[in-house]
Amino acid sequence: MTKRKQFKVAGSADFIVGMRSIAAYLGCSERTVRRWVEKHGLPVGHAPDGQCFTTPDLIREWALERMHAQGREPKVRREDIAVPTWRNAAT
Repeated sequence: MTKRKQFKVAGSADFIVGMRSIAAYLGCSERTVRRWVEKHGLPVGHAPDGQCFTTPDLIREWALERMHAQGREPKVRREDIAVPTWRNAAT
């Protein structure tokens, strides 16, 4: 049995709860998520009831760290993408 990583996230982050939801967010299978958790350190915490959770920010940081470790750079940083003003305008 593997030791589960326990951590707390401060702030009002949007949690992604459940392996199926994490897999849907990442666009992969639950099996792939489990492999990334076990072999590559995808940051997933576990609640006392056994439910797993993470946040989009933790996933983004993990992905960027892995890209840097592999000598790759992201093509576009999410923070650099501007939100079009027409989406915020009232019609």
